[in-house]
Amino acid sequence: MQYLTNACKILMLNEFEIAAWGVWLDEYLLDDDDAYTVEDFVFNTAFYLKLNLNGEEFLEGMFVSYFN
Repeated sequence: MQYLTNACKILMLNEFEIAAWGVWLDEYLLDDDDAYTVEDFVFNTAFYLKLNLNGEEFLEGMFVSYFN
């Protein structure tokens, strides 16, 4: 749960994005191979969703304001 919360805070996910992410994660099957840690999987899927639901200009502005 902490990984999910951290990803939401870092990527500044809104309610719609969190709901879409939950639906997407519900349908996704995590294999037993150890290619990714749980933390990497959670953050990468959240970033993938954020990237696909928003335009590049929005994301660029969001990350610039976050890192400044």
